[in-house]
Amino acid sequence: MKIGILSPITIQEFIPYLDEFSRKKVKNITGLHGPSVDVIVHELLKAGHDIVLFTLDRSIKEIIKLTGERLTIYIGEYRANNRLRALTFFFKEIHQLRQCVRIENCDIVHAHWTYEFAIGALHAKCPVVITIRDIASKILNLHRDTYRLIRWMMDWWVFTHKRNCYFIANSQYTQKLIRKCHAIDPALIPNAVNHMFVSCKHREKAADVIISISNDWDARKNIDT
Repeated sequence: MKIGILSPITIQEFIPYLDEFSRKKVKNITGLHGPSVDVIVHELLKAGHDIVLFTLDRSIKEIIKLTGERLTIYIGEYRANNRLRALTFFFKEIHQLRQCVRIENCDIVHAHWTYEFAIGALHAKCPVVITIRDIASKILNLHRDTYRLIRWMMDWWVFTHKRNCYFIANSQYTQKLIRKCHAIDPALIPNAVNHMFVSCKHREKAADVIISISNDWDARKNIDT
């Protein structure tokens, strides 16, 4: 199956899958990083699927295409200026994603987060799956600024313009809120766990392992516990 994935990814994770020419082109490009999505892509490649990644990066100014035997990566510009991106409703980023998606004849496309990557996916001619990885209204409540307001509007647009589209929630919490806010029932598929998390009994020597890092102190993160 040919699967298209629209998401922030860690470009360097996939260098081994690229041909020599593409490896040279991508030497200093890191991507926007998406560890949870990186794991999914690795497993799909191991399962024998052909993967097309559509992503963005702050260091480039025009679309770059990287190729390998079963992996193709399109990288568009992610403008560094947050204010400019927001005030233009991420127009350039979304346009580049749509443009690249139309080039590839994927059997299915899977977008992560309900913002520019989801909007870029919605015009695909094949079935679209969107994984909901946060709740835009909650983020806006935490960070009451114009940037998050526009992100919330993008999220709202995705849920009101869904066509031939299926949703996935990455937690029961997210699933419950989406049912309440948008009257849809997304499938529940928790985030994948990387192979680094193995039992200590399989290690020659027990060692401390960081299993979680919180990126803020919101009460929903359960930091006190």
